[in-house]
This record gives sequence, structure tokens and C-alpha cells, in this order.
Amino acid sequence: MLSSRNLSKKKTATQNISISPYLKDWINRYIKLEARKNPKDQRFKSISAFYNFVMEKNMEIFRSGKGLDDLENFVDAKISKFYETHTFKAFIPLFEQAVELNKYNFDNLDFLLDSYQKYREFIIKESKLKESGLIELSKRFHTILIKNNLISKFKVKIENNKFIIEYNGHYRNIHYEQTKGLVIGASVMGLKLINSDLFEGLEEKEVKMIFETTPLFATKEINKKDIRNLVHENMEKFFNHYNMINDKTKHLWIFLSKNKDIIVDFKNEVSALEWINSFIENLRKFASKKDLKLSILKLFEHFHWIVIKDEYNLSFGYELPEINLKQRRIVDKVLKTVGNLEKKNETFYLI
Repeated sequence: MLSSRNLSKKKTATQNISISPYLKDWINRYIKLEARKNPKDQRFKSISAFYNFVMEKNMEIFRSGKGLDDLENFVDAKISKFYETHTFKAFIPLFEQAVELNKYNFDNLDFLLDSYQKYREFIIKESKLKESGLIELSKRFHTILIKNNLISKFKVKIENNKFIIEYNGHYRNIHYEQTKGLVIGASVMGLKLINSDLFEGLEEKEVKMIFETTPLFATKEINKKDIRNLVHENMEKFFNHYNMINDKTKHLWIFLSKNKDIIVDFKNEVSALEWINSFIENLRKFASKKDLKLSILKLFEHFHWIVIKDEYNLSFGYELPEINLKQRRIVDKVLKTVGNLEKKNETFYLI
């Protein structure tokens, strides 16, 4: 095989090829369009310049080890730049475990809306909200999602003003988190969730979602309150309590922990003191004397037994009704092992 270094790049050679009239016309129109948009770009100054650039770049790609099949999986520069600006690479096994606890949570909605607003602006700019543009854009996103191992299949259809999204994922928790992201993204676009079905096979995790357009879809300047309401409506339909109650117990506990009217309790006082004291033994290894006292107060606050009024002077008040004597006794016994308690009105001080 003749090495490229033995060939002069200063000379030109003619190579005749046969292409269809359709392809010829497509290439000519593309070059003219790009030349008008980028008059200084030498790659579009002529058909020969364009062909030379395309063929040389493809040969460099093949020389790097890629083949013809890889041409189907290239990520276009606009999608890559947009996606990489708002994402990061992670170690999949670790990330798969980490996102599980976030399954039924969508706090910090305002922060998410600000981020997804950029997603909306990008989609509107690239698709002009035309059906053909949206379908083409979904194919462009499909390529980078495949490349990042997030999905194995991604398809978007539009039928009777309804968007039907079907895709498969590899990892249970990442797939679910990705689906949450799609629901939020669709909501920000002004789409209302009609139905969602998730199927978990041994190898593939599948989802099918159907959305319909709302008046927000065609509105360029959106009202955050309207979008926030639509996100809440769609997420509640996607999460729903049926799914949560039939999932692992920890997801329900995380949900319950946000309700201050619910308290943690123990079956009896003895088991409560055993567990709390073992917890405190671990705290002693890492906390200073004052930090230890504050950490114990925070433990009881997480139980929803007390509310800390001032962290500096270690003051607190009870959240419990007076009839909850068992919990009050436990707090009293535990705190007296690390200090003294003083009461002024309804406020307690750990000295």
C-alpha cells in the first residue's frame, strides 16, 4: 500500500464518480446554502473544495479505526456542544446507585426550570416547532444519548398533536432518572403528560409516554408560574403514590420525612435508648464537645420531636404534644448524658 507521505498534496487529480441526480442536487443546494451563511468558509467556495474536505476527513476517521457503520452514529457539533455544556461524565455503577434515593424527588424546581429553559430555547431555535424539525431534532439527540450509554433506542412520533416517546435504557435507576428529565423537559416545552408506561425486563428497561400540546407549546415567552404548575401536574402523574407504595420501603420513608406532622417512633423506650446511644457513640468519634451536643439535638429534630431555636446557644422547643411522654423522657435522658438542661418559659437550653 502506498503511504500518503509519498503523494504530493500540492497537485490535483481527477476522479470521476457516478451519483444519483437527487444526491447531486442535494449536495449543490447544501453547498450554496452554507456558502451564503458562511461566505468566508473556504470549505464551501466550490464543489471541489467541499468534496475534498469531506473525503479527507472521512479517510482520517477510517484511519483512526472507525468504519462505515460509525458514520451512522456521529453526533453533530451543535447537539454535542449544547449537551456537553449541561452534562458531565460519571462512573455508571456509582451513579446508578446514587440516583436511586432521588427517585420520587423533584425539589429545587426553580433551579431545574432555569436549566431546562435553555433546553427549550435550543429546541425552538433548531426545530422552529415544526413537526418535521422536531422529529429530525429527536434523531440528533438520539445519537448522543446512544453514545453516552443512556439509552439503547429512542423514537419520537407525532400523531394528532400527540407526542409519543418510546425508548429503552440499560440501567434501572439511571433510566428512571432520565425519564424524569424527559417529563420535566416536555413540561417546559408546554406538553401535558397523558400516559406513561414503564416496563423492566432483565436486560432492557422500556418506557412509553404520550404527551399532548397545551397553549404553552406555541408560546415563545412563557410564564414561569404556568410552567411550574404544568411540571407539578405531569410529575405527580408520573410518580403517583401507587408506584411509590409498591416500590422499596425507603422511598416512602424519604417522602414521609418531609411532613412535619409525622414523627419517628420506637416500639419501646429500651430499644430507643439502645439505638440512639449506639448512634451517639459514632458521633463522639468525629464531633467536638459542642458539636456533639448540637448533633444530638439535630438527631431529635430529624425525628420531628423538637425544633432547634438557636444553634449557637443550643436552645430548642418540643414539637411533640404533651401526651408524648415516652419521647420526652428519651430526650431528657439522652441530653443529660452530655450536659445539663435549663428551661425558660417553653424554651430548653442544653448547657
